[in-house]
Amino acid sequence: MAPVRESTYFPPLDKCLDGRHQLISWKTTYIGLQQLEGGTTNEALERHLTDSHTLELLKSALLPDPPPTEQTKSTFETKTSAVNVVPSTQGRFDVKQIRQDTLWLTAKATIDEVTALRIVILEWQTRPSFQLQGNCLADDIPSLAAFFQASRFQSASSILRPTQGFGYSPNHETTIESIATEKTRRKRLFSVYLAERRYKIKTCSYLIKCAHAKPEIGSNKTTQRTSAFPHWAEEIGHEIINTWDVPGVFRVTGKNVLQSGIDVLRSRIRDLQEGCRWFSDNELQEDIEIEWCQSQILEMLANLGIILNVLTMQNQLPRADLVLSWFRFMTDYGFFEVFQPVSSAS
Repeated sequence: MAPVRESTYFPPLDKCLDGRHQLISWKTTYIGLQQLEGGTTNEALERHLTDSHTLELLKSALLPDPPPTEQTKSTFETKTSAVNVVPSTQGRFDVKQIRQDTLWLTAKATIDEVTALRIVILEWQTRPSFQLQGNCLADDIPSLAAFFQASRFQSASSILRPTQGFGYSPNHETTIESIATEKTRRKRLFSVYLAERRYKIKTCSYLIKCAHAKPEIGSNKTTQRTSAFPHWAEEIGHEIINTWDVPGVFRVTGKNVLQSGIDVLRSRIRDLQEGCRWFSDNELQEDIEIEWCQSQILEMLANLGIILNVLTMQNQLPRADLVLSWFRFMTDYGFFEVFQPVSSAS
């Protein structure tokens, strides 16, 4: 019997802490996919995306993150127990601190402990290189700027304008020690959590695009057709589409992926209206609120990309109830002609 392949998405904790395994963030995954061309191979990326856990997360990208349960709490306790993680004698990591940060993130984001633990480890692994990085959302500035130019959001509030800056940026005086302080560390966790949420949806949207892309005529002008995307990326996209039951968009009844997409948009608008409540008034800084608002909008853009891809998969009109649901959503928010998020800066 062939041995069961170890998960690449989140292997045993000791391997993540002793340097044997580097977690792959959703942002890295998305950027890696964009750099691939037809016929290009990237075994590490392919292995990561074909991992069963990764696939399940992609299939449920439009669903809310699952809340903590007794089972996830038990798994968290097992992963972080002294039996599975030997304390570092050189002070490279602090298991107690990792546990505390995980439980803090679980409470703030209402996500399960194992998901939160992976984000905490991802932050820990990337902490040393943080000094070399720019703003965590810098690569999203062009798409966000284009959105504001074409939208009436720009008249709503200055907090939503991309010129305000993205996220927490280190300066030349930032040290590893200062980054490791609780206040700075948890701001980083906040940013990493938002990025993971955002890029998971963007990765899902990109893979659907791979599956739905039309092949191109070969340069030899024969009937042979080639794809601009790797074959394995197309297969993953098709697997996601099959799970979502895309034809249901065009059937008479039943909830489907398009309705889930509209529900996500409503949820993000409600979040924007309520404002960020992660930090107390004394701790909350303007850049945190700005980053949070911008991340919600970027998630909405990625979600709209999924909806558009789904609608263009078949040459049919979607069901009437879905069209009505969309216009109800748009009407409820005045087609975004007037929108005012809650913010300490507004």
